[in-house]
Amino acid sequence: MPDDPARALRVVTYNVHGCVGLDGRTDVARIGAILAELDADVIALQEVHSARAGQGGGQVAELAERLGMHAVLGTTMPDRAVGPYGNAILSRLPVLHSGCFDLTVVGCEPRCLMHVELEHGGQRFTVMNTHLGVRLRERHAQLRRCAHLLEHGVALADQPLLVMGDFNSWLPRGDVLGKLRARFGAQPAPRSFPVRRPIFALDRIWTRPASWLRDVAALASPQTRVASDHLPVWARLAAFAELSPATNASSSARTSAGASTR
Repeated sequence: MPDDPARALRVVTYNVHGCVGLDGRTDVARIGAILAELDADVIALQEVHSARAGQGGGQVAELAERLGMHAVLGTTMPDRAVGPYGNAILSRLPVLHSGCFDLTVVGCEPRCLMHVELEHGGQRFTVMNTHLGVRLRERHAQLRRCAHLLEHGVALADQPLLVMGDFNSWLPRGDVLGKLRARFGAQPAPRSFPVRRPIFALDRIWTRPASWLRDVAALASPQTRVASDHLPVWARLAAFAELSPATNASSSARTSAGASTR
């Protein structure tokens, strides 16, 4: 049962590329089948379309219906011809609160940091999902904004925190990853891009405490190598009962094959 406090949660972050595969097909059902196979409790999506206000359908709604999950939108581009576009969080767990902060840098593509508060087995925790920009200056500005939000109570310091998304960065000590490592500790980084021969760990899962993250890997299969230009990255989290209040952010996590801790 989803609300069994002894059950470890599974989470996924996936840049779905508008559900357009490398074969040129827009196939929401294919993305849905991949997510169903991963069987996650919480899913962070990037580059996904939703429906216009007052209209039914849209990729997010279809995926949520297929998976039996709640959907929260983090729209960044509401006026695209094919429908609003941006990020989304899907959850099997009750959504207590949600919000979205603008991370847009002038002259660059609109970006946001979305967050939800969820509850599992009586324990509340915060999930964040973002898709940072492609330019170095842009990412640094966005991360400063994220740090400010964290320091001013977006996620309570005594609650577990899960941060997922496409960070568009691959330098382990430079760029924004060094700053994230300083905040969250060294956590696993499976390579997820490009799908045919993954060499960059763009898609990340960070936790506070770090020991909450138990296993993490990118799913490489015939389906995921064509469904999007990114591989989905999944993680298994520790049950809340396994976490010590004294656990600090430098605790290590076990990495699956193909992941480096950096």
